Amino acid sequence: MKKSILIVCVIILIIILIALLYIFNINKIEREGAIIPMEYEFDSMIGLENLDLYYEAHLVDLDGECFIYRIYLDEEVNNEKFEEIKKAVEVFSEDFDFNGDNYPGYIDVSLKENNILIFLDLGNVLPQNQNISIQGILKTINKVKGIKKVMINEF
Repeated sequence: MKKSILIVCVIILIIILIALLYIFNINKIEREGAIIPMEYEFDSMIGLENLDLYYEAHLVDLDGECFIYRIYLDEEVNNEKFEEIKKAVEVFSEDFDFNGDNYPGYIDVSLKENNILIFLDLGNVLPQNQNISIQGILKTINKVKGIKKVMINEF
């Protein structure tokens, strides 16, 4: 009797372990025979696949209302390319009416440790304007040549 109870307990533990492995491995999903990292599922949430960008762009993670765009260039980062990207983002943000309802969020472009970063904080941005800001930054830097990819919230 004790052996059968022990065997049943071991089987239940094995089933629980298999279930836990499945739950903790949920960052990968199977679709049409291919394993796709779940992180790129965020791309469709903000419409990245519809932007027609010349470079690769992905939303890796969500961090509330903050977005950090890490820009990878075809060549080494330099001040000239940094200034060109910074100017493009400034022009984008100038198109918004800061005194009215069209606040794009707090936007900062910085050069840190040989990386060009754009920080976007959507605090106080109207919900209908949030995707305009998120996508608008990507569209505006699409005018700058030499970008290989942009990873958003790549920590």
